[in-house]
Amino acid sequence: MVAKEKLVAFAPHAVSSHPATSIALVTGMQNMALSLAGIAGPLLTGWRLQTTGSYTAPMEAILFFPVLGGAACVVLLGEKWAPVSILIA
Repeated sequence: MVAKEKLVAFAPHAVSSHPATSIALVTGMQNMALSLAGIAGPLLTGWRLQTTGSYTAPMEAILFFPVLGGAACVVLLGEKWAPVSILIA
């Protein structure tokens, strides 16, 4: 286990501003979401391929979800997390 003092030298903002339990909770939720996507992705792709008989519908879904995620980041995070160079321009 790494001592808290050593962590502060590498990432003082991460250690001092967020409790360890919050970081662990967010990490666990991200891992769970990725695992569920890994299960649902192939199932939905196979279902869409079987129902339409074409790879076009699964490829449209592959395009849709990253665009949806990007739009969610822009809307939900907004200016708070935008890089300074974008805000100046």
